Amino acid sequence: MNRIDLTIIIPCSTDTKIKYCIQSIYETCTDDVEILVSLNGASEEIKEILKGFQGVKICEIKKANLSKAYNNGIKHASRSNILLMDSDCVFGKNTIKLLYSGLKHERLSKGLVVFKSTSLMSKIISKVREYTTTDFINSYSPPLAFSKDIKDLIGGYYFHEQIPWSEDSEFNYRVQQAGLKIHYNSEAVIYHTPLIIKQDIRSGFRYGRGKAISEKLKLLPRTNFLKPSLYTKRFVKTYEVLQKKGLFPALYYFFIWRSINRIGYLLQNLLFIFKKSFKIVDAVEIMLVTKDLRFLLQLRDKENNLEGPNNWGFIGGAINDEENYWDAIFREVKEEIGYELKNPVFFDTICDKNNNQMFVHHIFYEFIDECLENKEVYEGQRIKLFNYYEINKLELVPWFQRVYSKTFKKFIKIYKKKFF
Repeated sequence: MNRIDLTIIIPCSTDTKIKYCIQSIYETCTDDVEILVSLNGASEEIKEILKGFQGVKICEIKKANLSKAYNNGIKHASRSNILLMDSDCVFGKNTIKLLYSGLKHERLSKGLVVFKSTSLMSKIISKVREYTTTDFINSYSPPLAFSKDIKDLIGGYYFHEQIPWSEDSEFNYRVQQAGLKIHYNSEAVIYHTPLIIKQDIRSGFRYGRGKAISEKLKLLPRTNFLKPSLYTKRFVKTYEVLQKKGLFPALYYFFIWRSINRIGYLLQNLLFIFKKSFKIVDAVEIMLVTKDLRFLLQLRDKENNLEGPNNWGFIGGAINDEENYWDAIFREVKEEIGYELKNPVFFDTICDKNNNQMFVHHIFYEFIDECLENKEVYEGQRIKLFNYYEINKLELVPWFQRVYSKTFKKFIKIYKKKFF
C-alpha cells in the first residue's frame, strides 16, 4: 500500500452515517491515508460506532463548534496535507487520489458534491444546493484538500472559532483575498445524502447567522441594505436558478431559502443589539440525581452579597472567560463539593432575566450514589437530597424558584420513562 502525505478529517457530532463515510474511504482508496475523526461534542453512540474501525484516529472537543473541530483535527493531523470531509457524504471512486494529485498543481484542491435525491422536494433542494455550492469554483468544504502551509497566507488561522456556522464561507473569502488558486477536478466526486426541507431551512438560517457574525467581527464586508444593487442581485440570481435549474428550484430559492437565510442574518443582528442592552451571563448548573429520583441541592452561604443567601439551589456557577460549558461544570462541582464528575449529560438551557441582566443557565445531569449527600462541602453550608415534593417546601434561590418546577417535571417525564 502506497503511503500518501494526506490526513482525511471528518468532524462528527451525532451523525451515525459516519460509518458509511469511513467505509467509503476503505472501498475507494487503495493508498495509505490517515483517517482522523474530530469529535464535535459527540454522542456516546458515535464513540461506540468508531470503536468498530481500527486505525482511525480520534480527537475531541466537548462543546460542539465546527470551526474548533476543524482546527483541532488539523492540529492532531500527522501529515502535511488535509482533506476535509462531512460525515453525511461518501467518496466516489479515485476521489481521494484525484484531490491529492491536485495539490501538486496548487495549494488547494477541490472536487464536486453530488446531492442525491429520493423525492421531488429533495430533488428541488439538490438543484438549489448545486447552484449555491458546486456550480462555481470555491474553497467550501467538502470535499476540500489543502496544504497546511496555507495558514500564513490566509491570515494566520484556518477557521475562525467565533464563527459557529458558515465558517467555510469566511475561509473562502480569505483564500480569494490572498489570490490563491484552486485546482478543480469535477471527476473527484463525493455523494451527499438526500436533504429534507427541515434540514435545508435550518442550514439556510444558520448560514445567515454565520454571515452576520462574520460581518460583526469585521471578517467579511458589511452588507449595505441601502444599496439598490443588493435587491437587484437577488432577482438576477433567481433568474439564473430559473435558467439553469428550472422553475421549482427558482421558486424555492427565492421564496424559501433566501428568505430564511435573510431572517437568520437579521435576527442575529437584532441579538447583537439586545446584548448591548442587557449584560449576558452564562452559567452552568447540574442536577445530581439518585436512582429513586432525588436531587442533590446545595444550601447557599448566609452572606448578603449572594443572590438568594441561605437558599437552596443547584450546584454550579458562572462560566469563566475562555472556558466552555463542559470545563465549567467539571470545575464548579469539584470546587464546591470536591466531587469528580464521571459522565455529565447536557439536559437543557434556560434563560432568566433579572433587572438589566440576562442569565443563560446551561443545565446538566448525572446519576449519583446516595452516599454523596454526606460529603464535606467547600462552598455553601451543606448539601442534601430531596424529592420533587420536598423541594416545593424549600426556600429556593430566586431564579431557581422561577424555573425549577418546569425543569424537574421535564426531567422526570423524560427520564423516568427512559431509565426506570
